[in-house]
Amino acid sequence: ISPKSEYHSPKAKPLAYDPKKARQLLKEAGWIETGSDGILVKKGERFEFEALIAPSFEKVFTRYQEDLKKAGIKLNIRMVDFATGIKLVDDRQFDARLGAWTRDVNPSDYGMAWGSSQADIKGSANHSGYKNPEVDELAQKIDETFDKKARIKLVQRLDEIIARDQPYAFTWEVTFLRIGYSNKFSFPGTGYLADSGRYH
Repeated sequence: ISPKSEYHSPKAKPLAYDPKKARQLLKEAGWIETGSDGILVKKGERFEFEALIAPSFEKVFTRYQEDLKKAGIKLNIRMVDFATGIKLVDDRQFDARLGAWTRDVNPSDYGMAWGSSQADIKGSANHSGYKNPEVDELAQKIDETFDKKARIKLVQRLDEIIARDQPYAFTWEVTFLRIGYSNKFSFPGTGYLADSGRYH
């Protein structure tokens, strides 16, 4: 949930950039040995994965690739066009992908993105295959609750769980909002909502 939204929980904090903590967690998970190229190895398996990205994000992901290498993780970047990326994601033929979300002012349909019933269905919106019974229950209650105060509490609890479980590695949030409207009744010629065309 966007930090700007009243539905966002103050308890849902973003993960801090902490390479030292990351190395500690890797060791706790058994990733201790490294190969001759410096990549972590556990039971003969290298810590290596592929990420699908659009060509426009190559520069960003190259820096991410370099940071992961310092931690002993090999990231293979695979640049794909939009159609190919969607097909691979729908067919669940990917390790990781870069994506972006837009959100409604009134949050709903969380069962589509996070619901356990959607996790194993190819082409569903639950791309990561995430399953959590509490999230399933909350998602259903959110869609059935019309009292706003009660609804906010439900969404905030869901927000906390998603922030904790990290089914997605959330990266950045834009610092502005886009407003769309039809200039049916016209707007002032100057100021924040100044007219620069019929649609904005």
